[in-house]
Amino acid sequence: RSTYVAQRLTQLRELHVGNNRLAELHLDGYAALVTLIAPFNQLVEVPPALPSLAHVATIDLSNNAIATCAASVSGMGSLTRLDLSNNSLREVPPQLGLMTQLSVLSLGGNIMRAPPPSLLAGPTTKLLAYLRDKLPEGDLAAAAAKATQGSAPSACSDATIGGVPVGALLTQ
Repeated sequence: RSTYVAQRLTQLRELHVGNNRLAELHLDGYAALVTLIAPFNQLVEVPPALPSLAHVATIDLSNNAIATCAASVSGMGSLTRLDLSNNSLREVPPQLGLMTQLSVLSLGGNIMRAPPPSLLAGPTTKLLAYLRDKLPEGDLAAAAAKATQGSAPSACSDATIGGVPVGALLTQ
């Protein structure tokens, strides 16, 4: 039955499902989705299909019971607003720091020891820089190499990771 609903809603751009006691959210087939608003549910994970949705710009999964955030979320190049506040996160993947297109990254109210509360309060650019600094040594260079793989040397200056020029990431 849920497959039928997804087939009918392939052009859905906004999905508002807050305050519904949802324990899981299946987003397969919602290729046109731009906005997901799902606070105050009982979600325990970021919906697994979410990173595959290329157009999503806004995600609000605040006030749920989310315990983990997959590093694959960092590949969402259209994402500009991510609210994971007031969940059960113990940590977030440092790869989120590569998402410099984010204008809002809300992580407050979780059970994390790091980043410090002063960084969680903003600005987002400082929080992203903190997360980038936590990337395992070599990950940034590997990401840069992957982004430029198969490119002509003259094209390397145009390569980006998470919407940020590779050269800018390597100097930060």
